[in-house]
This record gives sequence, structure tokens and C-alpha cells, in this order.
Amino acid sequence: MTQGKLVVLTRPVKGREDEFNTWYNDQHLDDVLAIPGFVAAQRFKIKGTAISPNSWDYFAVYEVDHDNPQEVLDDMMSRVGTDRMRMSEAMAEDLYCVLYESITERKVAKTV
Repeated sequence: MTQGKLVVLTRPVKGREDEFNTWYNDQHLDDVLAIPGFVAAQRFKIKGTAISPNSWDYFAVYEVDHDNPQEVLDDMMSRVGTDRMRMSEAMAEDLYCVLYESITERKVAKTV
């Protein structure tokens, strides 16, 4: 199996952050994880001051474990906007989404 990470940077439409987070946390993560090949997901919110004024407010990483990670991404994209993956109007359209394939084993810090 090939392991990869789908990185998604998003932001809510101004004034709709609660609606955006409710949709993302309570529906969207489950919709993505229902796709064969996606095995885990986690979201993050920006902390502190962004270096760039054009930074996205939220970051999600999805773990993909499949012989063909691009096939998993293609399956996901075919579902966008359907009953299997409803999107929210509370999410701004300028998202960033890219699939990365691992090229090394995961390294863990050595304890002293």
C-alpha cells in the first residue's frame, strides 16, 4: 500500500465560521472517511498571527492508504456536490487541496 496525505487549507465565509465548523466537523470529515482508502483525518486552526495576510484559517490532513492514492482522490472529487459529499456555502471557494505521497518512513524524536 502507498501512504499519502491529502492536505486541505480552507477558510469560512466571513461571518459564517460556526456554520462552517459544524458542517466540516459533523458531516464533511465523515463523508471523506467513507471513501475507501481514506483512513484518518484531523483538523487544525491557525494559532497566533499569520505571517501572510492571505493565510488560510484552517488546515486538514487526511491519511490515505491505498495502492493508487490518486484513484482515492479522484473518487473523492467525483462525490463533491452530490448526496455523498454535500458542500457548505459557509466555506470560502479559495481552498487549497493537494495530495502528497510519503517518501520516507515516519521519524520519531528520540527520548533522553
